[in-house]
Amino acid sequence: MHKHDKPDAPVTKDGARRRARRSALPLAAAGLLTALAATACSVEPGGVELGKDWKGARAFALSEVDGQLTVIGVNPVKGKAEPLVVVPSQADDNDTLAPQIVRLADGRWMISVPRKGGKPDRLYALDRKDHSVAVQGAGVESLHGLFPARSRVAAVPGLPDEDTHGGKGTGGPSAILVQNPADWTTDRTVRVPGTVSLAASSRGSDTLCVTRDAADGKGRTRVSTVGLTDGKVTEAAAAPEGFTVQQLACADGTPVLAGAGSTQGKTSAGSGRLDVAHKDGNVIVTADGGRVDQLAVDGDTLVAAVFHKDHERLVTLDMTSGKETHRVTLPGLTDAAGLQHTERGWLALSDEGAVLTDPASGATKKIGLPGKLLAS
Repeated sequence: MHKHDKPDAPVTKDGARRRARRSALPLAAAGLLTALAATACSVEPGGVELGKDWKGARAFALSEVDGQLTVIGVNPVKGKAEPLVVVPSQADDNDTLAPQIVRLADGRWMISVPRKGGKPDRLYALDRKDHSVAVQGAGVESLHGLFPARSRVAAVPGLPDEDTHGGKGTGGPSAILVQNPADWTTDRTVRVPGTVSLAASSRGSDTLCVTRDAADGKGRTRVSTVGLTDGKVTEAAAAPEGFTVQQLACADGTPVLAGAGSTQGKTSAGSGRLDVAHKDGNVIVTADGGRVDQLAVDGDTLVAAVFHKDHERLVTLDMTSGKETHRVTLPGLTDAAGLQHTERGWLALSDEGAVLTDPASGATKKIGLPGKLLAS
């Protein structure tokens, strides 16, 4: 199985990619957009003071710094974060919707910025050698989340507004675009029945996992896998009765569903314990109270950020046995919005900053993040 995969953020249930709610939907030409170089302690026209630690940065995020969309680099060895480059601002940028940043299987980091009028999201590559960002192709379909796999990238549409479209799961099939990251052309369009509520990929396989809510909002959540190289859609077993899926991961093609059990929605109830079960081809992670904020797969280990009784904790479990192996409180965090693996451990990011954690030793380090976090 693959190791050290960043949990590419799921398409979420509320469907709006609003900057005020960065966790809502981490989705995502012309002009003289080529590159903006960042030099040590240089100051961009918008007033952003840029750092120089490109070599030490192992994790990247997007923040709004002095009103500018800015790439933040995190050095886990030094335990610090700094602005590295400003993403070019254009007149048709939609600054009410959140951008996204993802890491491809080949190590490249990609940024997509939403535009007004339903135009394709503008796509940039982060150039760590030249300390810049550069436009890639004509962009990606408007309001589509990017989910990197081994050789392809799935562009998954967001949800319609439930207030205007009559409820969860309504409407026609979801059209998932399969992109070739070599030139950002579309290999194929794969149609999945119903409206996608969550999606997840892994860089170790070319399979996308998706869930769809029941049309009445009350039935069992449906689960499918999508082969990105052949377009095959396979219906997996539905989520257990009464189980609300809060997070989704894709362990080399196996759906991993995480959510709260009987104490759903009661973050101060239950023990906070996580249980793992293998059921009908899915992996089911049930939290006894609390809220599962992030979920990742690291080889045979499940990694979850769970909020329970006013604390965010990083919990690791053996996926085969279901046994909990480590549990560490993340100081100062109450809502993890991103989870990335680094050489020094797991980095949980939120509006409140970031915490670097070594689950084995229990060591944690709080890292301040510049500006307002938008995507991670």
